[in-house]
Amino acid sequence: MFLWWILFSALAYGDANEVFSRLEGPIRMRRYTAVSETSPPKPIRRRRLGRYRVFTWPDGRIEHWEEWEGKTLLRRRNFSVAGVPRATIAYEKGHPSVVSVHGRQTEDVSVGSWVAWSLGPVQFQLPQEPSDGHVLSTPKGTLRIALGPQQDVFADETRDALREACGCVLEDREAVWIDGVVAARYRLHYAGLEENQLGETWLVPLETGQTLYIAAMSQEVTSDSRDVATARAVVSLLSFEKTP
Repeated sequence: MFLWWILFSALAYGDANEVFSRLEGPIRMRRYTAVSETSPPKPIRRRRLGRYRVFTWPDGRIEHWEEWEGKTLLRRRNFSVAGVPRATIAYEKGHPSVVSVHGRQTEDVSVGSWVAWSLGPVQFQLPQEPSDGHVLSTPKGTLRIALGPQQDVFADETRDALREACGCVLEDREAVWIDGVVAARYRLHYAGLEENQLGETWLVPLETGQTLYIAAMSQEVTSDSRDVATARAVVSLLSFEKTP
């Protein structure tokens, strides 16, 4: 937990003047008969009883879509701000069974046996309950979860504080959509004495005035989605308590 407290202290000085991507406004759901496979995707033929429930931002960009058969949820696909698929979730009897994590290659993560776990207003699906320090071992690394004080997750000061706290190199950062919340994802590179490591950290602003931190570290440095597929599956299944 010591690293988290260093990070929380550093991020307390973040400034909200500069953002690298931000969206405002409520998400709207409409039903369609189909959704294109283009990037960005486009809904096709709006129908009151359409098979696809499409959730869009005010500017028309799709946050995610759900495929239903009657009252049964079959699939859900989450998108990046650029309209690129991030994850496709397959359901069995209303529960997630497989998360297909999209990257240069698609990695399927079986989640049917995962357990429900919560931290404050955040509901998780995890391979197993984390340790007392909210640390979870994954097939190729570790996953750390924490709640901290409210921060501007988009500020350059936040980026600099994160980089300083972890002693790592920032490879990439982007805005991401998680259960209707605009969050920030940082891709990090750690130089080790024996082997280099890849990390991804998600910073999610919550309605409670807190910030959710999810940090994944893998044992290999590569662009292959398999290295952090478990962490990305966890993020794709997140849900938040929302005020009415």
